[in-house]
Amino acid sequence: MFRRRVFPQPQVPAAAYAIPILANAGVKEKKTDGSAGPWEGSKTIFEEYRAKGGLIGFAPDPRTGHECGIRGTWRFRFSTPVMAMRLPVKGSKDQALRRSTHRRHGWLR
Repeated sequence: MFRRRVFPQPQVPAAAYAIPILANAGVKEKKTDGSAGPWEGSKTIFEEYRAKGGLIGFAPDPRTGHECGIRGTWRFRFSTPVMAMRLPVKGSKDQALRRSTHRRHGWLR
């Protein structure tokens, strides 16, 4: 596993899996020598979160390595609906974040 080779394995609290995240490595970050890097880390975290029902998407940038490329566009396409589903309803007295209900959103399939 990527993180076990590179970092000590963290204890991920169950509540973390309910926070929507998007892994977004560039295709040119794939390693061909068997070493670990951002691509492998993104895939591993994606697989771990999905195995636990986590709200994670994986959107590789087809044109880049570690530079930004078109990720800025994807960031807005991801963050806008996520913020809309998590932020309190306008005018609500309760300002707590709403729980994510990811199955109805197109960014996570």
